Amino acid sequence: MIAAAIGTALHAQTTPVVTAGGVVNAASFQAPVAPGSLISIFGQNFGSISQATALPLPPLLGSTFVTVNGIPMPLIYVGPNQINAQLSAAIPAGQAVIAVSSGGLESATLTFTVAATATGIFTTTQNQAIVFNQDGTLNSAAKPAAPGSIVTLFLTGAGAVSNAPADGSAPSATPASLTPDTPTVTFGGVAGTVQFSGLSSCCVGLWQINATIPVGAPAGNAIPIQVTLDGASSNQPTISINPPS
Repeated sequence: MIAAAIGTALHAQTTPVVTAGGVVNAASFQAPVAPGSLISIFGQNFGSISQATALPLPPLLGSTFVTVNGIPMPLIYVGPNQINAQLSAAIPAGQAVIAVSSGGLESATLTFTVAATATGIFTTTQNQAIVFNQDGTLNSAAKPAAPGSIVTLFLTGAGAVSNAPADGSAPSATPASLTPDTPTVTFGGVAGTVQFSGLSSCCVGLWQINATIPVGAPAGNAIPIQVTLDGASSNQPTISINPPS
């Protein structure tokens, strides 16, 4: 009985556990998530730290793998309490079931919501949007963007795109993998003009938007930016915009 109790305790300590509500957009850390997007999974006992080093992304890192609706997910990073992965484009909108296996032990399944689109803008730790100015510099208080200039922002959660790449693989540059609909990008509540909306050819699941900052956008070092696609609105990090010249 003592041996059985010890075995049960050890099993409970090492079995992976996915936190309720712990499947989120990797950029916004909000739910729901979209097919083909980058996701973060939070919980416990996911395994030792391991990171993918090449493409296509592998379904196994160390002794850890993740399945959604029984389909293995491409993995970017595994840590004891967090996994970063790509949600397979084959997972339809609706309710999905996730399980994490590590060291031969499998978590209980968890049901989460998948939406057709689930927009999230990547940010720094200061809630600044990761945005590149037209001259290629990273937007910041020291490097604000000019009204009328084109900025590039990075997101995930576009959902279905044209010329979709295979799961775990970066898309080709030509032809580009474009969103069927054009998103709305607002700078301090004022809509800009979108020049490009599609997957970035550099990376897996990374959505790129090039947009012109409207001349009527407010100026300052903490101007909220938001993207809406097919009714799904993003988080609202900030960028820096110069006053009109």
